[in-house]
Amino acid sequence: MNNIYEGAGNIHNGSSMSSTTRPLRKIYQDTMAGVHEGNILYGINDLGLSVGGLTWLVRKPNSFQLFRQDLINYTRAFKQLSKPALTFEIIVNIYTIQSMKQEEPPE
Repeated sequence: MNNIYEGAGNIHNGSSMSSTTRPLRKIYQDTMAGVHEGNILYGINDLGLSVGGLTWLVRKPNSFQLFRQDLINYTRAFKQLSKPALTFEIIVNIYTIQSMKQEEPPE
């Protein structure tokens, strides 16, 4: 939700305006007592949640299970994603990594 808010704000305001800071990122910046540190922590959490979601075990389609969870009925989430959705997720993760690299530490 925060990514949508920031992306829409940046598209609406254009490149001539300062970048939109969403509320969750602002909380990270305030908690870490610095914009740089907060943005890096935000990026790490964003990537961690993405990788965690992609590697999460989910039920296979049409699997049958009676009483206990059997690993044969589960697969990693990225295996059930469509190619466009997986490509989009990878592109967004690459963008997050690039923005973290471009983050300038305070002097």
